[in-house]
Amino acid sequence: MNNYRQATLLGKVPLLTSWWPEFDNYKKDIVDLCLKHEISNTVESNVAVNAKSGLWESTFDFLEKYPSLQNLKIWLTQESTELINNFNNSSHRLAITESWAHVTRAGGYHKPHYHNNSTWSGIFYVDAENNKGGSNNWYLPYYLERKPGLEFADDRFTINCSPGNLVLFPSMLLHDADVYHGTLPRIVISFNSICL
Repeated sequence: MNNYRQATLLGKVPLLTSWWPEFDNYKKDIVDLCLKHEISNTVESNVAVNAKSGLWESTFDFLEKYPSLQNLKIWLTQESTELINNFNNSSHRLAITESWAHVTRAGGYHKPHYHNNSTWSGIFYVDAENNKGGSNNWYLPYYLERKPGLEFADDRFTINCSPGNLVLFPSMLLHDADVYHGTLPRIVISFNSICL
């Protein structure tokens, strides 16, 4: 028996996920609100315009701007706080610092990027067609060359758009959105936050 052998993972990079139990009660209103304010192929935030194609991005005050989104904002804040504190065994208070909506049409995508000046970011999936692309990918913050003996290495993790789901991740983690091929719009609400 070789008790002297062990494997140690160098660091942990979490993707924390949860589902909003009340989502079905609010989905139609959220979808309607996003589509009402959509301006085709426009990045209203004016942030990283060249990294986005075939989508509308709102200004960065989306959850604050509309009273009908307050139940969603409360759930996102409370659930994110609990996820982060459970993962870290901590007692932080989370504050959402900016939020925005994306409505992506067929052919739309978002190139790899990360978020500055925040600690945790979230993507809340509102709507999309199944199996029509538009998946989000997260990339490890280091590179391992593909060669014999390193078969275990997987440098990315993919999550498909599943309405009602929240994905929370460290803001500095590189991520993107694949090309979307659906006929119905792909709708997400994203946010940045800090821990206090």
